[in-house]
Amino acid sequence: MRNAAVSGSLEQNCWGRPAEVHTDKAESAYTLLPPAKYLPFAVPIDAAAVDGCGGGALAAAAPLELPREYAEALHAHAERLARYQAELAALSCSAETRREVHTVLAACFKDWLTRTGNMRQVHDLVGQ
Repeated sequence: MRNAAVSGSLEQNCWGRPAEVHTDKAESAYTLLPPAKYLPFAVPIDAAAVDGCGGGALAAAAPLELPREYAEALHAHAERLARYQAELAALSCSAETRREVHTVLAACFKDWLTRTGNMRQVHDLVGQ
């Protein structure tokens, strides 16, 4: 990242102030994603290349600092998922009922993937 003159620090980045070429338009060419809609994602990073630039293992794990409100939203999403997983694990039911719950959840998730167009991303990942 150093070679690209990119800093992971918020103080040195303009992530929330992208350059607009045509400012004469009535509406902006960009909008910021609301923190509540921010979800985790992974960007493949060549750890050896990052280490060679002086970033070390920490830079490979978290190369960019998140703005506070986005970090808080991400933490809230993770907590909600952990609570949901704990609720599912705490279900006191037969193995057959547990399988039925799993089957219904998997079917609903697959339906959501298809409806939202996210199934393509899954197929792209599997195809690699």
